[in-house]
Amino acid sequence: GTRRMEIGDVAGAEACFRMALQIAPDLAEAYANWGLLLDKQGVTEEAEACYLRSIELNPEFSETYLNLGVFLSRLDRNGDFAVS
Repeated sequence: GTRRMEIGDVAGAEACFRMALQIAPDLAEAYANWGLLLDKQGVTEEAEACYLRSIELNPEFSETYLNLGVFLSRLDRNGDFAVS
């Protein structure tokens, strides 16, 4: 999915992420990458849900926090997320 996303194949990337999650529904990295794809498309509600699901599944996956932080900053929601 990430390769497809890098070359601009949005439909192909989304299909890969969906397939990955069908095979491994607890794969935090797939949620993080799908969130990034949705974020780049401006699908904010779904992107945020993917980022949060990724963190829920794997709180050690730091890339998701970075992507979520950039996402929230762009929406001027810097104080909306706190790590406990």
